Amino acid sequence: MRDKAFSTIETHRMFRQGDLVCAAVSGGADSVALLHFLYTNRQALGITLSACHLNHCLRGAEADRDEAFVRELCAGWGIPLTVERAEIAALARERRLSEETAGREARYALFERLHRQTGCKVATAHTLSDNIETVLFSMVRGTGLRGMCGIAPVRDYLCRPLIGITRQEVEDYCRQQGLDYVTDSTNADPHYTRNRLRLEVVPQLYAINPALPEAFSRLIEAMEEGYALVGAEAGRFLAEHGTDGRVDTVAFLAAPGAVQREVLARLVGKWGAGLSARHTELCRELAAGSGAVEIGGGIRSEEVIERYLDAGAMRVILGTAALDDRDFLTRMLSKYGPRIAVGVDVRDGLVAVKGWLETSSTGCFDFLETLSQMGVRTVICTDISKDGAMAGTNLSLYRQISRQFGMDIVASGGVSTIDDVKALRDMDI
Repeated sequence: MRDKAFSTIETHRMFRQGDLVCAAVSGGADSVALLHFLYTNRQALGITLSACHLNHCLRGAEADRDEAFVRELCAGWGIPLTVERAEIAALARERRLSEETAGREARYALFERLHRQTGCKVATAHTLSDNIETVLFSMVRGTGLRGMCGIAPVRDYLCRPLIGITRQEVEDYCRQQGLDYVTDSTNADPHYTRNRLRLEVVPQLYAINPALPEAFSRLIEAMEEGYALVGAEAGRFLAEHGTDGRVDTVAFLAAPGAVQREVLARLVGKWGAGLSARHTELCRELAAGSGAVEIGGGIRSEEVIERYLDAGAMRVILGTAALDDRDFLTRMLSKYGPRIAVGVDVRDGLVAVKGWLETSSTGCFDFLETLSQMGVRTVICTDISKDGAMAGTNLSLYRQISRQFGMDIVASGGVSTIDDVKALRDMDI
């Protein structure tokens, strides 16, 4: 493992003499092996080492055990340690994210703070096995070249010295070095998609090809080379045909599809948002014809909203993340009027919004009446009824609201039959 890690560090020029390096340590085998490797080779690498640990507060006593283990490990090796705690379950509910996503965001927020405070690079213990699972996950969801590249060995101040090493090699290293580590019980929980991939899919792929790590390494390398070419072409295209967030339509349509997708991703990325595959294809179709596409994504930045509207967007949809800040919504409505729309989730006549009307969920009618009084003229109601079809009570409610308050109600989600479409048409929705 040691030789492979040194080779990865050298190939990707991860560290320079005198670098401050903070190792992210969960207490599991991967992170313990990483910390031990960096600690025992810190002089050869020319680095000053520290560590960080985030307690997700998800597993009760087990999470506290992991924190105590990391504290004891770092104290024994004399490694400075930063420990923070985050109530990930509450954060996931507040931001309407999965616990996996909320945990990842909290970890990377910690890494960002440490980097800003100390200028350190942050070393994470991602392995080749993690990269295989990441690529498979991206494939299942549907991805392009960027997603097929997997986890980057280096991204800004983040580095992954073990990215060329399998989980088995890591565990062998721990055994050879006599290193103890803790095991997260949730790693065996098939509820999590990554766990299902690791426990069920990957073993089947190994049965087909025992040299799976080598095969995926070649795949990822080929995808990285392809993405580098597309990225370079997209950069040249924007330099020649892009101006202030806009591109020449004729030149855009003449570009290869892969370049078009990367150009769109970079344009929207500058505005602090992202494009799904569906939105990307909609934008490409619209460039070839006419019309408009509405792109959401939890926008809360006035600068981003202004750029969208200046670029020709018909309207910007503010979701529940923006609704947490009532003053923000009031200010946007005052400035942009009907070009600001609001999106809400509706279930059985209730709309789920935190921080409004002093309740976590309120009657849809009362809530939208409040929005109407504030000046909202367009509301996108996403129906999330359990049976997957639009509830008739919701449709009746939308019609009543539309007529009483003069609001445009856009019913979204659960439209699965001709009868649904007819019902919406008959109700002028």
